[in-house]
Amino acid sequence: MSKRSPKSVSEKLELVLLHSEEGKSISWLARNHGISKETLSNWVRKYKEAGVEGLEESRHWTKYSKELKEQA
Repeated sequence: MSKRSPKSVSEKLELVLLHSEEGKSISWLARNHGISKETLSNWVRKYKEAGVEGLEESRHWTKYSKELKEQA
């Protein structure tokens, strides 16, 4: 189960832009801001795919039908 991020969208965006535009390494940024490299990598990917909206937390849990779960 995932844990909600304690970082705001603006904090996430700042870190993503430091990596994307200023060339700071993901490892360095993650270590200095107390997050995992995987988390920051996910934020970078989401930003590339959906922009700032990709960095926003989901407001609800998605419910899937029994049929869809069985197909998976």
